[in-house]
Amino acid sequence: MSFLYQVLKKSKMLDMIGFVDPAHTGVIGCGNPTERARSLSASYERGKPGQIFLVPYNSGCHWMLTVANPTEEVVYFMDPLKRRLVTGEWRTIVDNSIKIFNAQKHRKGRKTVQWKNCAGIPEQMALHQKLHHTTAQKRCVIWRLTVVYLDVV
Repeated sequence: MSFLYQVLKKSKMLDMIGFVDPAHTGVIGCGNPTERARSLSASYERGKPGQIFLVPYNSGCHWMLTVANPTEEVVYFMDPLKRRLVTGEWRTIVDNSIKIFNAQKHRKGRKTVQWKNCAGIPEQMALHQKLHHTTAQKRCVIWRLTVVYLDVV
């Protein structure tokens, strides 16, 4: 995150993206869900109009990244270990933070915040698929070596 911050600063693009302190968003030691939603909303309030926010989140197991655009009410979610959208507490926190932000701005927002999944790492092959694929490659190599050997003999 600090590298990205330096690149944006050097390019004079810091007004486009806001960084949220992960000490205010994580599961452990950051307060209850209402406090975390208010903290996120305060971050949006301090930002400039149209700014998007990078919100790192640790569920207690690993880090994920939420990119929130509170003005447009769109949230992009990136989880490197799962290929699905987050559900439960974190989604509720982010949704409520955008609702609080809209209430502070005296705006009537959408009924629901639009969430978009940005899939993490590509899905890995299952073990039996890997073994089958490897076995097929070996057969192909053995077949080619046999053909070459028979051509030579």
